[in-house]
Amino acid sequence: MSLNHDVAVIKDVELGGDVSVHVDTVVFNTPMRPNSDEVSKILRLSKDQEGFLMELTRSSAQWTR
Repeated sequence: MSLNHDVAVIKDVELGGDVSVHVDTVVFNTPMRPNSDEVSKILRLSKDQEGFLMELTRSSAQWTR
């Protein structure tokens, strides 16, 4: 990735080329693994094989009242 004023140029491996995106903020985040099962139970999120929390998608959501 490279930044040029308000444009981020990102190499897209799926498309096989660069993609330019106009941005005003860029946030880099390191994924973290919770050290206990308590977080996943409270948030009702599944974990993947490596212990990372899975994102909640509309199709997988089970809303309760």
